[in-house]
Amino acid sequence: MRLLVACSLVLLLVQAQAQTGTDSGSAGGQAALAEPVGSELQRIERERARVHAVWLDEQKACRQGFWVNDCLKEAQARHRQSLAQLKRQQVQIEQALSQQRSQAALERVQDKLRTQNQRSAGASIEPAQSSVAEAAQREVQARERILRQQQRTEAAQLRQQQRERQAATRQRADEAGAVPAVAP
Repeated sequence: MRLLVACSLVLLLVQAQAQTGTDSGSAGGQAALAEPVGSELQRIERERARVHAVWLDEQKACRQGFWVNDCLKEAQARHRQSLAQLKRQQVQIEQALSQQRSQAALERVQDKLRTQNQRSAGASIEPAQSSVAEAAQREVQARERILRQQQRTEAAQLRQQQRERQAATRQRADEAGAVPAVAP
């Protein structure tokens, strides 16, 4: 639900900006978008801290009970699920921001082309226009590739951390299950 609200907020801001004719590359346009998005990212960070605090409280409660390992596993699963949901929200907001910045960069290049076109007033600069537009498109594609690579890297890191936690849990379980030999 919060993810939907966050996405709607970003989309509404971008649409409002486009309708008012504000230059999204200008400082005012960036500031208008950065404030609500920044507050949404801060909300996600506060929620992360709250989820972590709840998880620590659950761990304490688990250690007071009889079925400690099962309780800890369930608490860890809830913790991971909550963090994953928050991460998805953050990534979606960052993607929307990245797309907005890419669109602003493309619009700046197009404005620059129009300005050059008006100055030349009749001189044929079609090849220059296409090469500048292609360069702008390549820049947008490069940014998107970088964002996708960052997402893959983060996902791989999360998987590695999960594997390490599972291995540590298995090792602790093996150590707890091993009975030391008693001398006769």
